[in-house]
Amino acid sequence: MKYFNKIISYTSLSLFFLIVFTASSSAQEEEKVDKGITISPLIIEYDVDPGETVSGQIRISNSTLSDKTIFVYVENFQSDGVSGVPVFNTQDIPYEASLKEWISLEQTSFFVQRAEDSEDKSALVNFSITIPQNAEPGGHYAGIISTLQNPDDRQAPGAGNLSFSSDQGTLILLNVSGDVQRDISIDKFYSSSPFDADQKKKSIFDWMPVGLVVELNNTGNSHTTPLGSIIIYKGDSKVDELEFNTNEGKILKDSSRVFVNEFSEGFIKYSPVLDENDNPIKKENGDIDKKLTFESGQGLFAFGKYRAELTVGYQDGDEYKSVMAETSFWVIPWKLILILIAIISAYIWFKIKKKK
Repeated sequence: MKYFNKIISYTSLSLFFLIVFTASSSAQEEEKVDKGITISPLIIEYDVDPGETVSGQIRISNSTLSDKTIFVYVENFQSDGVSGVPVFNTQDIPYEASLKEWISLEQTSFFVQRAEDSEDKSALVNFSITIPQNAEPGGHYAGIISTLQNPDDRQAPGAGNLSFSSDQGTLILLNVSGDVQRDISIDKFYSSSPFDADQKKKSIFDWMPVGLVVELNNTGNSHTTPLGSIIIYKGDSKVDELEFNTNEGKILKDSSRVFVNEFSEGFIKYSPVLDENDNPIKKENGDIDKKLTFESGQGLFAFGKYRAELTVGYQDGDEYKSVMAETSFWVIPWKLILILIAIISAYIWFKIKKKK
């Protein structure tokens, strides 16, 4: 019997250590997540004169699962005209306008050890920018891009646009002094559903929130940062004030950019349906799935006509300029109204029926 008990004890102990070891190994495996390569800072800005030389430094970290050789190269870019996302390209640009040609990298490849919590094993990329004497005044844009693939093996001159894929880059926004102009206009300002992918204009909503879409156009030859506010009125009363462009996104030269604000009022409103990772669930057409929710402390539900006034300001050299626009929309909870009408009608019918 003692021998049998010993066997049971040893077996249990072995199983215990096996479980602990397996759990520990699993935990260690879970900790090893390939996060790719990271680069900082994300944006560097320069104001320069023709003939001037400036220098800078960026940091590259390897957060993959092993030591890597990381390549670095430079490409010009332009705005996508919607969200401000850079579109890189290999198209030929005259030397006096091509920032890519002005940038010199001290080194184009680095062997970077895998980053660990206890040690900083990042690589430092030193670069310099020499502005030609005949450089065009205004904005010039390029990215210093880090990649795990040798760019010489995948690029061909004049191949057109390049996608970022898993690469990371630092954006260089450079403004050359001279005849520099910035001129912003409001091309569009309208209300739309924040859950619709196409962001089409919509003037009547059954519930909050309401998306306010702004499209700005910069016809100048350099970039600028538009800032301002959207004030919401109901009749003559101010209901809310929304800060415009809180992320301080820039509009590049000769391009447009779309900004979206969200106005919400009342305790009954739509909210996105989230998955297990708290990300909005999208339908096949790209629209965000939504549900009606109730939030206490938000006042009564929204109802009636609202007016939104947009004011955008920007710096043009030493001068501060501003532009304004206005739009209006209705919030009519028609489903609730129909239910109330049905209840009232049923009550009246019941009273009449009772009298008879």
